[in-house]
Amino acid sequence: MSFTKIGRFLFYIFIFLLPLFYIPNVNIPFEVNKTMFLLISLSIMAVLGVVSILKEGKYVLKNKVVSLGISLFLLMTAISTIFISSNPINSFFGENGSSDSLIAFFLYAGVFFLTPIFIKGKEDVKNLLVAFVSGISILNLGFLGKVMMGQEAFLPLSSVNVLAILNVVGLTSIFYLYKEEKNPSIKGLLGLASIILFVSFILINFNIGWFVLALVSFLIFWGILLQNNFKKGNLLLLLVTVVSVILFILNLSFPFEKKVDSQTLSFADSYSITKNATFLGSGAVTFDENFLKYNPSMIGSSIYYESSSVIFTILNNFGYLGVILFVFPFAVAILKGSNRFLRRKQDNLETVSFISLFVLFILLFFYGFDLVLMLSLFLFLSLFLILSEKGKEIVFKSKNPNIIFINIAWLSLVTIAIIVLNYFYVL
Repeated sequence: MSFTKIGRFLFYIFIFLLPLFYIPNVNIPFEVNKTMFLLISLSIMAVLGVVSILKEGKYVLKNKVVSLGISLFLLMTAISTIFISSNPINSFFGENGSSDSLIAFFLYAGVFFLTPIFIKGKEDVKNLLVAFVSGISILNLGFLGKVMMGQEAFLPLSSVNVLAILNVVGLTSIFYLYKEEKNPSIKGLLGLASIILFVSFILINFNIGWFVLALVSFLIFWGILLQNNFKKGNLLLLLVTVVSVILFILNLSFPFEKKVDSQTLSFADSYSITKNATFLGSGAVTFDENFLKYNPSMIGSSIYYESSSVIFTILNNFGYLGVILFVFPFAVAILKGSNRFLRRKQDNLETVSFISLFVLFILLFFYGFDLVLMLSLFLFLSLFLILSEKGKEIVFKSKNPNIIFINIAWLSLVTIAIIVLNYFYVL
């Protein structure tokens, strides 16, 4: 039995379903159940991954600096939850499936470290991106179906704007997958998916979405120039960049748009909270509490408060040290990717991983991510490292995989059961 092949197949399914976990629901337990389902799914794949590593007797470590940075930040979140947070249970489980709880960061780290175990080469990366784009396309078909039936395109507890950002990432993947794919039928499906994503993107008309699209189209255009592969048709990318920048600056409203404004604080309100941040922060999932602490007149309001950016949330929760530990590994990868991009050392799959990672990283400073966007960020970080580095092979003695599998499986099941039971007990 190949644990790697089983894990890879399950990982493809997980990435295909990932965009669909964005769909919120007015029933709050449904939101937290999604988080628990993601945790259980990743835990099962983690068991298969660990057994696969021990069976092969080696592990290929991709960029030890970035991996160490992610590990240190995860350690920081655990220390913050246990020793600093005024409400450790809330910091551990989060609120309504929040993206800044300790469980959420376990999910992010799980995706980052599991991806290189199951995804080995370019063919695996291509299949993974196809699965991701397929999931985004299905999500868009549901959105367009609601619009065509005249139903309100409202998604409670979140914003349909997240879909616009996912669509830009999906379009970027489709652009490079189309260049890599040889099968005409697959290329036709990719072309159809691009139309679906773009139409949905236009209907949403999200202002920051236009900013992201402008950044992506300009990077693709610049990459084509660096490769000395310029054609007249590539001017369309420059036109998309210019139009997107104009729409972003003017922030026009169209009568057909379906976007829903997310209930986030302004930049000034977010800053008024984070300027009181300490070196170690106040613990995970404390942004809302601190907002009410410094704005007592808002207590009792039904508004769901959310920071205007991920960086502000990290600064409040984990302090200045947390921001440094969070930004550092991404900054290292971005610098490495920029160097390879400008030196024309990237192929199509590495380029799409780098561009997606770069635009999501920039967006951290201007937008509040949900669980799916954060998982996507860590996914593309891992994919970029897989494609850009050979990695260092760590060899150790192999043990009996069957005994290992049984021990890890039982330990994981007991751990998951304890977490789940406590979660629903808290609810």
